[in-house]
Amino acid sequence: MSAIRTAATSCRITVNGDFLAGNRSVFAGKGEIRLNMSETWGCHDWFAGTVPESDVDDTLILQKAVDSVNRLLIPNGDYRISQLVIRRPVTLRGTGSHRVPIKADASCRRMITVQSGEVSFENFRFDMHDTGEGSVCFYMDTDLCDMSGISLVDCYIDGAYTAVTDADGEHSVSEVIMTGVTCQTARGTQLVLRDFVRDITLIDFAILRRHAADISCNMAGAIIENASEMRIEHFDVNGDWSDEGNEGHGMIFRNCRNVKMRKVLMEYLSGTGFIIENCSGFDWENVQTYTFSNNGFYVDGLRDSEFRVVKVTYNNGQGKEWPDKENYVFLNCSGLTLNSVISNGARGVGLLISHCTDLVVNGYLFCDRIPTGKNYAFLDGGGNERVLINGFTDASTLSNRSYSLSGSGVELRSVWLTGSVFREKITEGIG
Repeated sequence: MSAIRTAATSCRITVNGDFLAGNRSVFAGKGEIRLNMSETWGCHDWFAGTVPESDVDDTLILQKAVDSVNRLLIPNGDYRISQLVIRRPVTLRGTGSHRVPIKADASCRRMITVQSGEVSFENFRFDMHDTGEGSVCFYMDTDLCDMSGISLVDCYIDGAYTAVTDADGEHSVSEVIMTGVTCQTARGTQLVLRDFVRDITLIDFAILRRHAADISCNMAGAIIENASEMRIEHFDVNGDWSDEGNEGHGMIFRNCRNVKMRKVLMEYLSGTGFIIENCSGFDWENVQTYTFSNNGFYVDGLRDSEFRVVKVTYNNGQGKEWPDKENYVFLNCSGLTLNSVISNGARGVGLLISHCTDLVVNGYLFCDRIPTGKNYAFLDGGGNERVLINGFTDASTLSNRSYSLSGSGVELRSVWLTGSVFREKITEGIG
């Protein structure tokens, strides 16, 4: 096609079916254009005649393209935008072997606002370094409508305060896939998901919070609330444990159900690795917190869940103002099974269980304390009922206290303690 099609202000041009026009300008005028293609891809160059030319801002032409085409290829180039609003289903794909860069203007508050379901972005690098405090890369407008079928694939998000969030509104987001996503130079909490309610998949997702010495994040990597049927695999939060304060947590879950997690690592944190509050149905395997300054796991009110192979290593809170913290804390939990729990490099208690019911630990290994560590490998915090620790090994080479029982609610079986100072006191319940 070589002729220009002009859509007057009050007119609409609609094409149902595949449309081929290369990279030339095809459309003109301010009218509405709808290209509903099933196999071929649209190009934003087709709409050059519909918007004023600009050497510095590509917002208008890209906005016209996403308003008009359901399948859009963005070729490699240097793009700068202030904001895009996605109002209809669309798939956008960056072309070439490298992620196509799109840079947010300094005035940008929300780079991409999504107001529709069936929206997909693939192979982009979103640069938000020039934006101000509180800027968001992807904003799900749940004040406006429900959304499902959202995907973010093979994308980098650089320098954002928040990578993906919602309006905390009346509507919800479901059937979401984010895979191959890296949030670099994160200046704040990257995932704040409060309206993402069902079928959420996060695979190969990394949050990297290392910054210059004059920048302190001191915020959680991800906050997830009210979600159900989540699948999380190969998820990494790499923080900066030297941040001021103790709020640089890894992941926070509140009021979530049925979360399946595999091969997840929280590392170099100024706060706690995992915070879990009032949740149920968790199925976690190969999950670790490494080098942190608060708790490795802080779990309050978790029900009917199972952990397999969980590890906490190296509480690096030395020099911080708060007291030495526990590696694991379980409070007010019921119906939990913990298989193969490893606690290493503790400053405070290795494992604290308090006010829990029907909790079973199958295999608890406590390794070396940090030299200044000075507390129990296991502490019964009281208020427990039907708590069983089956297979407890204190392999610390540092002579210190092994465990303390406060009542009859906790039973220890198959206990092996390395030093004679421990073995002599097993019958007293305090080592």
